[in-house]
Amino acid sequence: MLWLPAVIVAPVFWFVIPAARLVAETPGALVRAIRSKRRWVDARCSWPAELTITWETTEPQAPRVADVIAVRLADGYENLTPDGARFVSMTRPPGADDR
Repeated sequence: MLWLPAVIVAPVFWFVIPAARLVAETPGALVRAIRSKRRWVDARCSWPAELTITWETTEPQAPRVADVIAVRLADGYENLTPDGARFVSMTRPPGADDR
């Protein structure tokens, strides 16, 4: 009968507690997302390999930052981060780790 407590406790820790956290934290996360003034600009390339570059900016500057990044990407990968934006990340290009 030692297995009986495990049969009762396991579903509580695996399902009930995570579901309760989801229900409790989701409204706060949605409110923070709606009220946030931060915006992210993603530049994506899907051929010949998947590549994503991400910048963070403010809501009023997002359209201008996206336009500047698009123009600069047409000229190459140098000096991509415009004023009013912060470079966040770039996926590693394929073959970058090959030696």
